[in-house]
Amino acid sequence: MPAQAGIQSNPDADWIPAFAGMTKNAEWLRCILVFIFFLFVPSSAFAGIVKLEGFYEFRTDINQENSSFTPNVEVDGSSTRGAKNYFQARISADPAPGVSLYSKLELDSKGDDKFRFAEGNIYLKKEANKKTFECFLFDSLDKFRLDDPLLDVTQGKSDLRGMRVNLFAWNGWAHLYQGRFKTSNEDAFAVRFGKNFFKANRLSIGGTANRKAWSTGYDDVGAMDVTLRFGSTELVAAGASSYTSNYAPGPKTFFKSELRNVRVSNRRLGTVQLTSKFRNSGAGYRNYLGENPEKHEVGINNEVVYKLPLKSMRLTWKQDLKREVRSNVLIRPERRTDYRYTELFMEFQKGYKAKLSYDVYNDPWTNNIDRPNLFFEIESQSPVNTLVAQIKYKDYGNRYQKTIFGVEDRFTFSTNLNFTVRILHAFEDEPDLTRNSLFMELRYKVKDNGNVFVKYGTEDHGNDGLTNDGSFADNSTANTDRITKIILQLWW
Repeated sequence: MPAQAGIQSNPDADWIPAFAGMTKNAEWLRCILVFIFFLFVPSSAFAGIVKLEGFYEFRTDINQENSSFTPNVEVDGSSTRGAKNYFQARISADPAPGVSLYSKLELDSKGDDKFRFAEGNIYLKKEANKKTFECFLFDSLDKFRLDDPLLDVTQGKSDLRGMRVNLFAWNGWAHLYQGRFKTSNEDAFAVRFGKNFFKANRLSIGGTANRKAWSTGYDDVGAMDVTLRFGSTELVAAGASSYTSNYAPGPKTFFKSELRNVRVSNRRLGTVQLTSKFRNSGAGYRNYLGENPEKHEVGINNEVVYKLPLKSMRLTWKQDLKREVRSNVLIRPERRTDYRYTELFMEFQKGYKAKLSYDVYNDPWTNNIDRPNLFFEIESQSPVNTLVAQIKYKDYGNRYQKTIFGVEDRFTFSTNLNFTVRILHAFEDEPDLTRNSLFMELRYKVKDNGNVFVKYGTEDHGNDGLTNDGSFADNSTANTDRITKIILQLWW
């Protein structure tokens, strides 16, 4: 399947002024009219010409203060509070073999309240004699990542317009990229090439280079990588060097290696799997289009996973060691950190799972010595309910200790209706630092192309792990936002 492609357009054109100066009643009326239209007008009405897809979202909130409820349906306000309309239309077509077009338009009432060109590209593809040629002419699509291993010489970026060419032939590949940033007078260039050797591609060799240029200077990066494969085991090594017109003292090199999926199995004793990583970055290495450490650091990361003969048990051990040299620091110029993690995972009958882990972090440079964490989780799954309960003792056994509880329960009443409740609680030695958070969500699925959400509380708390989410676990002022949000979503 070709990547989505589309017709380019002028992103600065004001196409259709909309939602400007609307009153409170008109805001609700627009929401209702759009909902009725897309609920009853079938998408097959547009079939046979181009493929038209779309998405519409309306949201508003009700503030609860001093036991009173205040609806907020005004367009004006913050980007996250108050009423909001968002509309997105995607148009695609395949006018000829090997040619695909794609374009996306969007409107955000919290933005400039006008239809804007969002992204699009033209995609060309030609195949002949086991060779494949691809060309993208794109605007605002993420086509920059060239999939180099380990070093991330090119990372995903979506704020450019330009061209990318891919060539796959002779058991090798080549990628060419040229683009210009939309919000600055800067250009990006990148190239990657490589070839596989021997049967089953046992050896792969590749090279990657990029350049970011601006009016007063530039930054160049060149890298090579080698991959050896032995069954499921891989050994990957990659090195890079850079040159920048900016001042950057220190070694301008970056090196990584990784040994993956080393397995030893025995029917009686179980399976042991090993992964080991090494990195060495120079203080003068600069890469403004990819991973950019900007520090002199040497590190090693190891992971061992032991799967017991009983398929329901797994033991994991991890270690991460780093040594960072800071040449501009006279006192304690060398920083060494040590992180160790141990986990026991068990799976039982009838959908029960349990996890117990212990990790400790040492960083004498910042006086963080022996900062251990003890964690326990139990999960229960059934067709109509999923319950997760966690408890974490952060900085266990020292004066920084805090205890964090988290429970999340998801109920599935039918294929169209479900309900989620999340409760978090944390307390420390000082009573003033005790905090709670409550979040509830009711979701109703409208046919096959719509959702209605009613949410209460702070959704961000616990999103990244109930007891690990820093927005709650490390935020002593976190508490429940007494806000009810109503969200309507439609797609076709």
